[in-house]
Amino acid sequence: LIVGLVVSRMQRQRAERQLAQQLRVETLLAELSARFVHVPASQIESEIQDAQRHICEVCDLDRSTLWQLPEDDPGTLHLTHIHTPPGTSPVPARMDARDFFPWSVQKLLRGETVVLSTLAALPPEAARDLETFRRYGTTAAVFVPLSAEETVFGALSFAVTRGERVWPEHVVSGFRMVAQVIANALARRRADQALRDSQARLTLAAVSADARLWEVEADSGRVWMTDEGRAFFGLTPDEVLTLDRVASFIHPEDREAWRQNVREALESGQAVHVEFRVVRPDGSVRWFVSQGRSHIRRDGESPRLLGVSIDVTDRKRSENALKNSEQ
Repeated sequence: LIVGLVVSRMQRQRAERQLAQQLRVETLLAELSARFVHVPASQIESEIQDAQRHICEVCDLDRSTLWQLPEDDPGTLHLTHIHTPPGTSPVPARMDARDFFPWSVQKLLRGETVVLSTLAALPPEAARDLETFRRYGTTAAVFVPLSAEETVFGALSFAVTRGERVWPEHVVSGFRMVAQVIANALARRRADQALRDSQARLTLAAVSADARLWEVEADSGRVWMTDEGRAFFGLTPDEVLTLDRVASFIHPEDREAWRQNVREALESGQAVHVEFRVVRPDGSVRWFVSQGRSHIRRDGESPRLLGVSIDVTDRKRSENALKNSEQ
């Protein structure tokens, strides 16, 4: 009877510890998810490293690594982030997971999670993986693929170096959730970088043609324009632009027609073509022609009016001079 009570008590204590750990993991996951949703692209790197450290502390882990397929070199899976305690074996500056974990990488690229409670579970074809695990003191590990839109572009791993480790399902599920949160953040950063690169190329082309690109968001009335356009109006790079702010630069005699054209283009989706005068901060007046077209993004965001404005002051002056000469 006494033995039974002792066993029952031990089982209850074990269950309580598991529930407490599960609660800590769930709380951490909620905090990480909330942080990554709003983190600026420029801070994603530091947030990833902080997340790796927190997870290792809460789950009593020794190492976390993050690997990515570079867009400019998709044939490699580079180690980009690592959290590991001091005194462990250093890793190479450029470490390709395909060379060190070929068996695991094959599974990850198929979207599979690799769960190893003991290295003895590795099959004979994973000899290279086993060699790497032993070199860096890994005794148990979990590898989770990073994916966006069903495309795997990296992996996140967690490991211990102090003997075998049983990975409860709630812990593995937690790792998958963290991997998805980080994958979404990295995908957003890649998209932001692609957009900046695209805008930079468009800006270069616009500068070459003496044109100024702009974009208007229908719901908010927010306006984006190239740095050259901002400089033309004496605006700072970080000043928030709205349609009303831009309208303040339009010549009073042309302002209402300009507003009407923009409004109709946003509502109808038709192209806009309008000539108007702008008054610069120094009081000088320039003529512009703006052309644009509204489009709706596939992600459900509000319609946007994209266009270009070209300075036609010289042409208008020539036209006026010709008219005056004919009178």
